[in-house]
Amino acid sequence: MGGIEIDAQTRVIGRNGTPLPGLFAAGACTGGIEGGPVGGYVGGYLKAVTLGLIAGETMAVSLVARAERASRETREHPRNE
Repeated sequence: MGGIEIDAQTRVIGRNGTPLPGLFAAGACTGGIEGGPVGGYVGGYLKAVTLGLIAGETMAVSLVARAERASRETREHPRNE
């Protein structure tokens, strides 16, 4: 089947084997979570919904962590205006 290789958080895996920052994939275009080119077809809608939910949760966790870091840095190093 093939497709875009992804990890368990639906992050797209680059040629060097590591996730590409901020790039997610879900649905019938993906292949990595099912074992790449030798994986079986799960079905477009079911796969899109399931992997889309995982991608959304992963992005939300990442954005919250980024916002918390920025807030902490602002408190530790306030700008003098």
